[in-house]
Amino acid sequence: MKKIYFLSLILFAFLGLNAQTVVLSEDFSLVLDSNTTDLTNPSNFQLDNYVNTPGWTGSKVYQSTGKLKIGTGSVQGYIVTPELNLSGNNGQFVLSFDASRWGNDKSKMYVFVDDVQYEVEGLQSHPNLNTFTLTLSGGTANTKIKFQGQEANQSRFFIDNILVVSQQSGPDTVAPFVTSVTPSENSVAVTFSEVVDAVSAQTVGNYALDNNITITSATLNGRVVTLAVSPALVEGNTYTLVVNNVADTSGNAMTAADTLVFIYGVAPEFRAANIAELRSKMDFTDITANTAGTVEYKLTGEVIVTAVAAHNNQKVLQDGTGAILVYDPGNSLGSLEVGDKVKDVYGTLTNYYGFLEFKPTKPYGTLVSMFEDVHPLTITLAQLNDQSFMIQHQAELIKLNNVAFTSTGSFATLSTYEITQDGITASAVYPYFQDA
Repeated sequence: MKKIYFLSLILFAFLGLNAQTVVLSEDFSLVLDSNTTDLTNPSNFQLDNYVNTPGWTGSKVYQSTGKLKIGTGSVQGYIVTPELNLSGNNGQFVLSFDASRWGNDKSKMYVFVDDVQYEVEGLQSHPNLNTFTLTLSGGTANTKIKFQGQEANQSRFFIDNILVVSQQSGPDTVAPFVTSVTPSENSVAVTFSEVVDAVSAQTVGNYALDNNITITSATLNGRVVTLAVSPALVEGNTYTLVVNNVADTSGNAMTAADTLVFIYGVAPEFRAANIAELRSKMDFTDITANTAGTVEYKLTGEVIVTAVAAHNNQKVLQDGTGAILVYDPGNSLGSLEVGDKVKDVYGTLTNYYGFLEFKPTKPYGTLVSMFEDVHPLTITLAQLNDQSFMIQHQAELIKLNNVAFTSTGSFATLSTYEITQDGITASAVYPYFQDA
C-alpha cells in the first residue's frame, strides 16, 4: 500500500515546465443549500457518485462550514469522482486536496486511483486542514478517484479544495486561475491552480476588494497568496474580489480577471443574540429524530458555563434567557470551567431525539470573566413533570427543595430515580453526564 503524506505545495512547481489542463476542481462552496444534509443525488455536486457501502449508517455526506464531511456512521464510507479522462498526455496528472479527520477519531483515510490504494498520512483534527498532493501517471479514459474513510468504529473526515490537473510534455501555455478564497478578519487567502510568479502574485495592484477595503500587501507561498486588508472585514458582509494579471512561473499571465464573491464570517440571519434566539433556530420537538444541522450559527451574547463533563467535552451554557447543551468531541472550546463567562460561540445545532445540542465549529471569541456565580432555577416537582415547562427550560441548572428519594444506595450513571415532593412523584430524574 502506498501512502500520501502532508507535502508542501512546492510539488506543484514542476507544472510550470509542462502544459496543463484542469480536469476537476471543487471547493464545495456552492454544493447545496444549508438545509440539505444528504448528498446522495444533489444536482449541482460534481462528486455525485456517493456509494452507500454495506453496513453504512449515519448521516452520509453533507456540507459543513464550506467543506464536505464524509459520514458519521460505522464501517466505512466513500465518495467517487465522475469518470475523468486521464488517458492523454501519458496519463500524467497531479491530485491535490485538503483533508482532516473528525475530532479525536482514529479514522483512516484512503485514496484509490484505478484501484491502487494510497493511505493519507498525517491527518489533523478538524478544523485544521492539511494539503495533500499526489503525482501519478498511467491514468485511463475512465479513471475514477475514490476518497474513503475506514476505521473499526467510526469513519469520519472532512475534505475540501479537490484539484486534478493533467500535464503533458511541451511548453506551458495555460494561465493560472483562482480555485478558492478563504477570508479571515484581517486577510484573504487566494489559492491559484498552480504555483505562480512571485513578482506578479505579490503585486498589490493585481487585486481589488470592494466595500472600501484596501489591500496593503500580498505574500506568496507556493500557489497561495495571502492578502492583508485594512480596515478589517466585517462579519456577515459580502465582498467581491477581483484578481487579474497574475502569471505562472512560465510567464503565462491571466488575460481576463477572475471575480470571486464571498461572505466573511457568519451572515446576520445566522446570528443569535442570546440562547433563547439560538434555540429558536431549530425545531427539536420531534423526539424520534436525530437531525444534525449544517448551518453555522454565532451566539454573540455573554453566556456562563454551568456544568462540564469530560465525556465528549460536554458543557452547558446558560444566560438569562435559557440554556443549551454543548456537545464538543473535537474540544473546540477548550478547557472551560464552571463559572467561566464567554461570548461569540460558533457552532451547529442538532435535534438529538428531542434534546437540543450545540456543536462548536471553532474556538469561542472572548473570555469575558471567570468565577461567575451560577444561580439555579428553583422549581417544583409539578413543573418538572410539565413537559412544556421543561422544554422551555431544557438544559438549565435547576434546584428542587424538600424532595425525598424512594431508592437508596449510590447514584449510577444514566440511571433513572424516583423522587417525591408534597405527594407528587417525578418519573425521570437521573445524572445526564456519563462521568457524573
